Amino acid sequence: DLDLSVDGLRLGDDDLGRVVVDATVANQQAKLNASAERFRAEANVVMGVARPYPATLEALVNDLDLALLPIKLETPFGGQLRARMNASGELARPESARADLTVDAFSGTWDDQPFGIDGPAVLRYADERLAIDRLRLTAQDSTVSVSGMLPWTDRAGQGALDIDARANLATLAQYAPAGTRVSSNGAVSLTGTIRGTLRAMDPDVVLTVDDALILFPNIAPGI
Repeated sequence: DLDLSVDGLRLGDDDLGRVVVDATVANQQAKLNASAERFRAEANVVMGVARPYPATLEALVNDLDLALLPIKLETPFGGQLRARMNASGELARPESARADLTVDAFSGTWDDQPFGIDGPAVLRYADERLAIDRLRLTAQDSTVSVSGMLPWTDRAGQGALDIDARANLATLAQYAPAGTRVSSNGAVSLTGTIRGTLRAMDPDVVLTVDDALILFPNIAPGI
């Protein structure tokens, strides 16, 4: 049995806050419960200690403040994330695992410009296939929508992902890293389908550029 509670845990200059871990190993099985209060995250793991190491995982992130992540960025960054994941499989054969990830809410700002997902995003992995039930990212009036399925390996067959991306370059330029000073205008869209597997993709997409202009301070006359 292991009961561990650490207050004010630090990683370099980053404060990770209070971390609690409770673990038990008995009858060829390990059970672990862990939580990180600062990141509003918790996880429960049950795993066999003998090969092939069967395991299950339940993880929850409940309104994580993105500004608290131990990431060093020069551009102001913040927002909130709420997500949950359930997974099971054998550690000796990770390709046979099953996992469901649901991002219930994700919104934030990058250099005071908003971004996020429109509605819950659901991703699933099973039978060596990655399926995206729905994923729609937004950045002001620019959007990226993805849905469909792609196998991880050739033996899992063929799949297809539908993509619909539309960008307003005038507003998208506002997301350039701080100090970049990029300006742009016009529109770009990318629509179509990617077939095959995650390791061998065959895209069939159409790129449309409409009066696009990108200006850089040190490059003339621009693109």
